[in-house]
Amino acid sequence: MLETDAPDMPPAWLYVPAAERAAGRPQARNGPAELPRVAAELAALRSLPLPLLAQAAWDNTLAALPGLARLLPAAEPPHAVRPAGGSPYTAAAPTESPSCPATATKPVD
Repeated sequence: MLETDAPDMPPAWLYVPAAERAAGRPQARNGPAELPRVAAELAALRSLPLPLLAQAAWDNTLAALPGLARLLPAAEPPHAVRPAGGSPYTAAAPTESPSCPATATKPVD
């Protein structure tokens, strides 16, 4: 599942250094509009195709919020992820949920 619930903790591409903030430049805020970029960055960090990461995030969302599927016309993910200001990434609907390395967890040292 991907979310943005920390508007005061922007991702690196929105961060304004302290010196610039002291000079009057406001700090950018994190929000839902950043989710496509967050997904694209996460996919790149994990060396995954964006559609695979999007599918894993969708599967995890339905697992975490099982009642959500009942509210949707069809429990299918939106197959286009549009980065802010960019072109959509599209993928064909998978026939089954893949076993995805994006969902793998690593032990914390």
